[in-house]
Amino acid sequence: MSLITLLESADINTIQEALKERFLSNLQFFASFSDPLARALQEPAREYNLWLDEKGINVVNLQEKSLLFPEVEGRHGMLASAKYLASSPLTHPNWKLYTNDLRPHFMDEEKFPLSGLMHNELLKSANLEGMLAEGMHLPNDFLPSVTLLGLAGGLHLECLREHYAKIHSLLIFEESMDLFRISCHLVDYSALFDQVSDRACYLFVESVSDRAFIKNFFEARRVSSNFLRLELSLYETPKIATIREAIAEAHAVNARGWGTFEDEMIGVRNALENVSYLKEEQKHPVLLNPKRLNAPLCVVGNGPSLDALLPFIQQNANKMIILSSGTALKPLLSYGIVPDFQVEIERIDFLHEVLEGAPLGEVPLLSGTMVNPKALSLAKESYLFQRGGSAVSELHKPEFILGFSSPFVGNAAFALACLFGSDVLIAGLDCGYIKGAKKHAQNSFYGEEEIEIPSGCFAVRGNGAKEVYSDSIFSLSRENLENAIKVFAPQMVLNLGEGAYIEGARPTHPSEFELRKIDKKGALEEFKRAFVKETSRLFREEKRDFHLLDWEELARVFEELWARPVSTKKELFAFIDEAFALLASHGRRHPFIGTLLSGSISHYLQALLLDAIHIPSNDISTFFERARSIFAEGMKRFKSEYAGAVLKARIKSGTAVASSIETLGQ
Repeated sequence: MSLITLLESADINTIQEALKERFLSNLQFFASFSDPLARALQEPAREYNLWLDEKGINVVNLQEKSLLFPEVEGRHGMLASAKYLASSPLTHPNWKLYTNDLRPHFMDEEKFPLSGLMHNELLKSANLEGMLAEGMHLPNDFLPSVTLLGLAGGLHLECLREHYAKIHSLLIFEESMDLFRISCHLVDYSALFDQVSDRACYLFVESVSDRAFIKNFFEARRVSSNFLRLELSLYETPKIATIREAIAEAHAVNARGWGTFEDEMIGVRNALENVSYLKEEQKHPVLLNPKRLNAPLCVVGNGPSLDALLPFIQQNANKMIILSSGTALKPLLSYGIVPDFQVEIERIDFLHEVLEGAPLGEVPLLSGTMVNPKALSLAKESYLFQRGGSAVSELHKPEFILGFSSPFVGNAAFALACLFGSDVLIAGLDCGYIKGAKKHAQNSFYGEEEIEIPSGCFAVRGNGAKEVYSDSIFSLSRENLENAIKVFAPQMVLNLGEGAYIEGARPTHPSEFELRKIDKKGALEEFKRAFVKETSRLFREEKRDFHLLDWEELARVFEELWARPVSTKKELFAFIDEAFALLASHGRRHPFIGTLLSGSISHYLQALLLDAIHIPSNDISTFFERARSIFAEGMKRFKSEYAGAVLKARIKSGTAVASSIETLGQ
């Protein structure tokens, strides 16, 4: 007999025995992997305890001598409330449904000719299945990603467990150990963990020791957890509000930065021109061995707080190395400041026009290997680095890859500063929107801008007195700045701006310190010596097939995965998770091909899930068969496009031979 049925029909003694037995079972379950939690569960209640009498079950507040759930028609309302909350969560008024604003849509084939074609063919296939224009369809015994904040005894969780055979992923936070202890009398946690996907049940009691766990909750199932997420809170506290914000931020950040094959191929084609992979010497020196300089580095971003910092930068230009990030160059030059390096990572074909308009002049260019070659041709001096997170940074396994260098050019400049600088100064890397200010500094490439905070932003801690708001991409940028500080460990990081607070950087006003004199000429010479031209020193392997064998391996394992039958939406969720895990695993072994393809494959898997959920039947076997064929054809097109670019590069380098041309063309 289920617990809910027991609570509705049995006598008090029978219920007491059942609750006691369930608690002991849960105690044994949690003791198997968390001794501290098991010990805490055996401590006496201090604030809340379970209450059972002839009126049913409830929670008693020991300090206020009151019951948490009111009486309804002579019965304690806890059971009725639990059943009500567990009924139809997807359409329930007390539940919040988050979708990251994702819905089936056609992709721009002009911008993404290969990825877009796959995506759109899949959507047309879903339309053949009578795809719903509005609304979704999921099986009655299945729930997608669920977040429960504050269990208040957890009886509604047991109702969910009994009704739904499968929960895709589940994150639970209960602030009160007493309330969690009560839930251990009511919820069969061992069965619950079995009903949730493998390693997809995250449980936090009293606190979240590391926010990385919340981030991992979404990253581990990046595609399937990106769309539907249900959330329910039974009570509200400042700590729960903080956890909710962290979850919302992680869910939003999860949707950013997937990229596409087309975007990555722009960088690959550029890099095949910028870097001489098959020759003994590079045309442009590439970063190999960064060493700490006896000089501070100032990273300049184009945020609005830069305006107030320009006098300080100008007055101290001879006491620090200045790295200008992207469009910060024009405001600096307009104020009469010539930076020591202009940092760029953009793959766009009009980057050279932006630099001409600044103008770049005599400023040395410090660029990711994926920038457009036209931009490099403008510079009197050019230096390259392998920017982590991009496919080309993994080509031929470079000896050095610049980590934490995305999503913005400011992140790349800051990572360089943290590696080279004795100290690092931050000027204009605001990582957010400052209330009452424009998005960028004056005299910048963007011209006149409106003063507004975009919709969908959330408040974050400011570095000064101003109100600051962030979004998913600014949040990712700030996180990578913080990680760069932790990992690269410069002596001191000073944040001079009024944007977002950056953990590890001291909020500082220029009037609070004075820079010492340095041998700037010597520091710049030492900086440049970290860049070398000898190809044999820069790369760990010479893949004359440009990783095409790695590509074949990925295609083979995906072909095996797609061979399995998928007939229902529950099976599709499991398939999506396994496909993403396979992609991630292959990416770790073969990061170049993994990064090159991961964005477009992830987008295709996302479209597969989105489209399927809008099909009005749980039988999706025909749709999945079509999806398999579309994916296989798309992979062939990707390979042909990549092989053509590689062949062109090999012919240009003079290393192509008949056999390799034949292999690449297959």
